[in-house]
Amino acid sequence: MNKADKIFAGSLKRGELGEEIFLSSFAGMKNVKKVYDARHSDKYQDMDIDFALDLRQKSKLIDSTHISVELKTDYTVHQNLYYEKYSCYELHTAGCMEKTKSDLLIYYYIRKNFFYVLKTDTFRDWVHVHSEDFRKNFKEERGRFGIYHKAGLLIPTSSIEAAYEDKKIIGKKVQVSDAFSNKRVAMLDDSSYCKIEILRD
Repeated sequence: MNKADKIFAGSLKRGELGEEIFLSSFAGMKNVKKVYDARHSDKYQDMDIDFALDLRQKSKLIDSTHISVELKTDYTVHQNLYYEKYSCYELHTAGCMEKTKSDLLIYYYIRKNFFYVLKTDTFRDWVHVHSEDFRKNFKEERGRFGIYHKAGLLIPTSSIEAAYEDKKIIGKKVQVSDAFSNKRVAMLDDSSYCKIEILRD
């Protein structure tokens, strides 16, 4: 495995850690009746959806008892949210946040112990309106066919919080407990946990 492959594998494993923490936590929430793990479904991955939830009562953010979620894990300690506009700038391939069909976007700062829950469509619309206000960011990546670049925006967390306080976007900030962030959660076979169904095509 070359250096680029090792970096990608490490990034993937870190992302999967955040996903596993949320998968366990979704399953233990009182309002969650069933969790669908869609990470292995080509159909859902094409829509950039990681999880779907059946709720006992309607969500306050989404007027439905069935919601879909795209989860992003961020290990940085900077006060920004990285909004990926292009997964490959050279080919103008839309980034995940531009094309996700999820109801909710959850952006988890694993080192800072909090996450944002954002209604995807209102957040995306707000970013489009204010895109010129945010610093642009290019990331060099090495793929199978050579070097390419991801392109996105660095959105200050203060701007996000001001926007949902002003009701320009629908969302909230959630501070997680130490138990949650350190993954000291009950095992999935605990009787208090709901059923998790893995979706595969």
